[in-house]
Amino acid sequence: MQVEKYRIHGITKNTETGDYMIVLDFYYNERMLSNGTCEHCKRFNTSPAWCQSCDPWKSAQKFTSGNEEIDNFIKEFQTNSTEYDKVIEWIPFDRLVNRKEIKNKSEVEFMADWLDCIRIIEGESGNYTRSRTISRVELMKLHCSQASTLKLIENFKNHVQLDKYRIHGITQDTETGEYMIVFDFYHQKRKPINGICEDCKRYNTYLAWCQLCDPWREVQGWTSNDKDIDDCIKEFQLKATAYENVIEWIHFDRLEGPKQIGKVLYTYQLG
Repeated sequence: MQVEKYRIHGITKNTETGDYMIVLDFYYNERMLSNGTCEHCKRFNTSPAWCQSCDPWKSAQKFTSGNEEIDNFIKEFQTNSTEYDKVIEWIPFDRLVNRKEIKNKSEVEFMADWLDCIRIIEGESGNYTRSRTISRVELMKLHCSQASTLKLIENFKNHVQLDKYRIHGITQDTETGEYMIVFDFYHQKRKPINGICEDCKRYNTYLAWCQLCDPWREVQGWTSNDKDIDDCIKEFQLKATAYENVIEWIHFDRLEGPKQIGKVLYTYQLG
């Protein structure tokens, strides 16, 4: 007991097995006043609005994948969750609406609106609350055989361990049978200083710019009437990382007051 790794309350004995057991608070060192108080055990939470002892069990998924192995590994992730907004869950495909295919050669293959909402933490130090808000999410196929559940699980775990983006859960396309990760590809770029995206309700990835949502609004502008040129411009627009860096087709009649500079260079004023 010399090392305060956890708070020991006492010792007991299992009347059925005869085993002696220590009664303790395993997460004692992680509990902080600033995280708020757990409604269940009445102790300080181990992270904002989250008690490692109690909340993972309350977060047990309400939906099932129909596959026992997948359900068990999701439950394993849930019971090991250390933060509310990092809980992974099974997401029924019909809860992902307004699906749109993305063809920009990135890991993101689809985007959709998740009706059951992403997990967010609101409030301030000592008074945090858990909430959920409808948000746009990205989908990425797990490229492995549908018959190999173990391979699927291993592939999913590898993505989680990379910690490259915020993973919300896993789903299955009801038409193709393909499994997909539901995630926020741009999570690491989202900062409070950039403001809130009007579409996905998350922090922007750059000042007044959301890398997920805004490029799609930019592609609805002018057309050159040349498919190859339009496709080239659209590709640049979908990869734009800042509003002021967006490239677009500009109609010649929108340029005023041409002035020749040298033999071939002209300057115009945008009308």
